[in-house]
Amino acid sequence: RFPARTTHLFDLVPVLRGDHDVVSMVKQLEVDRVMLAPGFTESRRRVEMVCELSELGVHVDLVPSWSDVIGARLDLHEMEGMPLLTVPRTGLRRSSRALKRALDLAVATLALVVLSPLLFACAGAIRLESPGGVFFRQRRVGRDGEPFDLIKFRSMYIDADVRKTEVAQLNFHGGGNSNGMFKIREDPRITRVGRFLRRFSLDEMPQLINIVRGEMSLVGPRPLIENEDRQVEGRYRRRLLLTPGLTGSWQVNGRSEIPFEEMVSLDYLYVTNWSIWGDTKLILRTFAAVLRGRGAY
Repeated sequence: RFPARTTHLFDLVPVLRGDHDVVSMVKQLEVDRVMLAPGFTESRRRVEMVCELSELGVHVDLVPSWSDVIGARLDLHEMEGMPLLTVPRTGLRRSSRALKRALDLAVATLALVVLSPLLFACAGAIRLESPGGVFFRQRRVGRDGEPFDLIKFRSMYIDADVRKTEVAQLNFHGGGNSNGMFKIREDPRITRVGRFLRRFSLDEMPQLINIVRGEMSLVGPRPLIENEDRQVEGRYRRRLLLTPGLTGSWQVNGRSEIPFEEMVSLDYLYVTNWSIWGDTKLILRTFAAVLRGRGAY
């Protein structure tokens, strides 16, 4: 039984508010693992608490205060018996860029060939349902701030831009059509075919052409429109060190449901912690995210 003043986070996780004796609670609830977040308590008491919990045989994790800036990839060194955590340099070596580009080109070219029947089927369905072109092109900001035209299958009616102001109040990110990202659940401007394409991210497939051109990568930071890019400041501008991706951390963690600030932070951590294995895991997680359909608006 939990102490008084307990609430629930997302109706799932019990949350205790106010000051509590953590060690006593661990004993009472027979807790096996404790994670201490930065700022949980003052430094001296924090050390005592770790020692007491360790003596009880409890697994203790310490969340560093800089984890939202540096990420998880640190090198452990030693100097005169003192352990040192070395922060990796931001950005990719030339050899890593060449390897990433070679993989992008090989996979995107093969995917365009293998998926060509599906691409033609999507294009035909769009053409049959509503007037207008098959493709939708939008100006995005790429690596080093260079603009490019991102290609997608058209999923909206041709008057969608004209109607943007009238639906601005439906933007669930709360920024209208000027601040943050512009995302609407059940957007009335989306066609029936477009809704199906978005549900399974099929509208994104023409971006394989952007990848072949070198304007995008299979995995990378989210390609922002120019208005969104102007809102990114400070160290988060380093997201432009890498080529934007067809998928990325934002895709596997909720896509459109992620707030703009969190999306920018995830992209910064991706740039800081890049690795081929990390890209591979994100691609595999993308398939699961697409099947769930979470955030696909």
